[in-house]
Amino acid sequence: MMSDPSIRFDYSEAIRRLCEDVVLRLPAFSHIKMDQIGISIRTTRNRKQFGTFASVVPLRFENGTDFIMKRGVRWVCQKFVNKQGTDLLYILSIYLQRFQDLPLLDKMSTILHELYHISEKFDGDIRRFNGRCYAHGSSRKEYDRQMAVYVQDWLRRDPPPELWEFLKLDFNELRTAYKKIVYSVYSVPRLIKDPNQ
Repeated sequence: MMSDPSIRFDYSEAIRRLCEDVVLRLPAFSHIKMDQIGISIRTTRNRKQFGTFASVVPLRFENGTDFIMKRGVRWVCQKFVNKQGTDLLYILSIYLQRFQDLPLLDKMSTILHELYHISEKFDGDIRRFNGRCYAHGSSRKEYDRQMAVYVQDWLRRDPPPELWEFLKLDFNELRTAYKKIVYSVYSVPRLIKDPNQ
């Protein structure tokens, strides 16, 4: 990997560029508009290989509705906007140290796992499978197996190495490669009472 220890590395932007390439090359992800997804990097207290590696949080409700009713009160999700002022529909969070210490292919599978949760309608809701286990379908193992297939498909399409070489490094190697690692952080989205009700 070509790196310059004197320059800073924008981790959020690296994840965004990688996701944009996935969306461009893989038809199963082509509905995703990365400009409406916030990339949030979170740090973990330890680097043990269990716990959350990444997550995607929808900023709308089922079928893309922008409110829910609870006990007669109308609730909306906290709003986030991109630099152009357009509403974000999802927050993709990466848990930096723990995620970066995964093997390379596991890192890519994790990213695709989260992107695949995004609704085919790209309406701020998640992809919903039939049945009780609507987030992953009837088999979490089958869901993850399919992500591994997508990773191999993406690699066969010859993505530029500079987009994903940083994933070859563990966290300590990344810190050694660059003088400063910077990233964006979004607060955890919260429900608020609709001020317009």
